Amino acid sequence: MERELQMKPQINDGGPAFPMTGEGCHNPLYSQPGMTLRDWFAGQALAGMPWSYEISRKDQAKQCFQIADAMLAERETKK
Repeated sequence: MERELQMKPQINDGGPAFPMTGEGCHNPLYSQPGMTLRDWFAGQALAGMPWSYEISRKDQAKQCFQIADAMLAERETKK
């Protein structure tokens, strides 16, 4: 029986947040893409959340990425 692969929708990650290119580590070919802007926004949302034992860490992480996705969507409307 052939199994169909389900494709996940492409998530807008905003691209690299802190890329580095050039002469890193004395190597002109060195580059580091850095974390995605989506991860950065989610981390910033987490840092601003009040601590609560009433919300599971998994639900809190979901909320952070929902906030990050909303921030990325808002950036798209400004272009």
